[in-house]
Amino acid sequence: MKEYAGIDVSLEYASVCVVDAEMSLRGILRGFGLKVGATTRRTYVGRASAR
Repeated sequence: MKEYAGIDVSLEYASVCVVDAEMSLRGILRGFGLKVGATTRRTYVGRASAR
């Protein structure tokens, strides 16, 4: 059971890191006057490059 708990914690940390990276990118783009808006995982890349 310890292995599963370790994997669960690792997956949670990885998802937090992905969200943190996306929010950092939004902050960088906002500094240039760009806004990404609400997106899903499927449309994030398209919205970020279209604006």
